[in-house]
Amino acid sequence: MKKIYLSLFFAILFILPCSLNLIAKDKKRTSDVPYMNSTMGEYKFHRITDYLIFNAVPFSFDYSQLVNKSAQEEDSIPVSKIEYEYENNNIFTTSYDWKNETWVPDLRDEYYFSFSTTLSDSSIFYNYDTINLDWDLDAKWISSFNELGQRTEQIMYEYQEETSTWKKSIKQKLDYLNNGDSIVEEQFYWPEIDTNWTQTIKFATTYENGRRKKFYLFNWDFINKSYTVQSMEEFFYDEAGNLIKSVSSSWDVTNEIFVEIMKLIYSGDDLEYITYFILDNGTQIWKPNGLLIFNLDENGRSTSRDQLNYNEGDDNFLRTNVTEFIYEDQVVGVNNLPKLEVQIYPNPVKDLLIVKLDNPGKSAFEIIDINGRVLLSKQSNNALNRISMQELNSGIYFLKVNSRGQMTTKQIIKE
Repeated sequence: MKKIYLSLFFAILFILPCSLNLIAKDKKRTSDVPYMNSTMGEYKFHRITDYLIFNAVPFSFDYSQLVNKSAQEEDSIPVSKIEYEYENNNIFTTSYDWKNETWVPDLRDEYYFSFSTTLSDSSIFYNYDTINLDWDLDAKWISSFNELGQRTEQIMYEYQEETSTWKKSIKQKLDYLNNGDSIVEEQFYWPEIDTNWTQTIKFATTYENGRRKKFYLFNWDFINKSYTVQSMEEFFYDEAGNLIKSVSSSWDVTNEIFVEIMKLIYSGDDLEYITYFILDNGTQIWKPNGLLIFNLDENGRSTSRDQLNYNEGDDNFLRTNVTEFIYEDQVVGVNNLPKLEVQIYPNPVKDLLIVKLDNPGKSAFEIIDINGRVLLSKQSNNALNRISMQELNSGIYFLKVNSRGQMTTKQIIKE
């Protein structure tokens, strides 16, 4: 079923969620690569796995008790998994859900970096069809950049399966002010019965010495045709430039002031933790709400993230889920499927395209044009496959290979 992307934007009432329950796996697609900074940096993710915790052991504010506690040490079950593939600086992610004691494919995202090394200039999203055991086109983002390499616009298109066409859905417009010390991002949606982009929300971020200082959220007032402020988040740093606190406030329309509602305290040495506090309106006392613990390895990388909720009655924290991070240089777990390796030649191709699979099995092949139309398709169990390109016009095409629940896409040039 089609994901309702607009809810990602309209549902934002505050900058940060007021409950750690909302920090669990978000399956809505955004314009940025998940964990992009780490992914594009020195260390690359191989897999991210979420576990749901039962019968958790209560913990006090003594954070040392939480170091290197893995999901397997508690009563837990796997929930979801994301696997990463890297090819020519592009990133492909495949999401799985744990069902009936096995990993079932769910989502497939492809991010392409032909223009920028840190921001994807285009991306394509797929949903997994559990009946036909195939990937269906869902949506795509197309970005525009200025001469400084800054993203200035993104447009998301939703795939219309019944007409095999792409329909405009969401637009993001970014303006860089004061030499980049302020960034304003506007969100628009494309109505079903109209032909113009319609404003929805706006974000405004200010920076100081390269550090984020304030973040504002505005909603579009359809009656007055103007933006109204909704919330603000402020960021505070120590003398070394480390983030130590952020405070979220909502806008009080009656008194025309910002009212603090939540704050996050960042700290840690051998591990990093973020404590969430909610302001009690009656007593004006900050009360704990939740806790995130990041366990680190010798390289300073997060090996796992513990999510805990605060139990006010017993004045302790209870772990609700754990997310484990596996990197390329670490051993692959037994739950991983063999990586789908596909070779194609010749490329450019004139008549016959050869497709070789290193791990053959029941596979489906599709030739797709740049408009998303499927021009050729076939199925095979062979390691070596031949696809005729003779009837196609010269240009750029994509070969989509789906095998054993995994998928990869190759770009083809037809002479």
